[in-house]
Amino acid sequence: MRYLLKMRTILFLFPFLLLQACNSSDRPVLAPEAIYAEPGMAIITTLFNTEAQTTSVLYGNALAVAAAHDAVGVHQPGEEYRLVTWRQKGNPLWFGGNINDSIQVVERVRAVALGSAVDMRYDVVMGNMTEAFEKRVQFILTLRGLEFPSVEQN
Repeated sequence: MRYLLKMRTILFLFPFLLLQACNSSDRPVLAPEAIYAEPGMAIITTLFNTEAQTTSVLYGNALAVAAAHDAVGVHQPGEEYRLVTWRQKGNPLWFGGNINDSIQVVERVRAVALGSAVDMRYDVVMGNMTEAFEKRVQFILTLRGLEFPSVEQN
């Protein structure tokens, strides 16, 4: 008799427990949709500031990419750089890892012809930057491009 009572209770509660298990709201928050995509721009280099907990990516058009790989450092009119900085947050799917959170600031540097010289124009496209623009232009222009190994097929 006790056995039947226990079985009936278990069979009665089983569907409710099954439905409760399927409605779990403890799902991790995935990466944000704050992905930066600008037509005609390629990645030049990346930066990580663990103290400020930020990740930055320097993008540039074809002229800027060529200048970033040039050891001479001569700039041409038409170069355009964008330094995009994201906050970092903990990765819910990987203990100890960080992923990008929201975009904090987007800075732009453009090389403009000024007579026979090249003038660097700086502006903040998104967010706020408190550091002097001369220092930011100098910092952005001193970043060198990443070197990717070439793969030759035989």
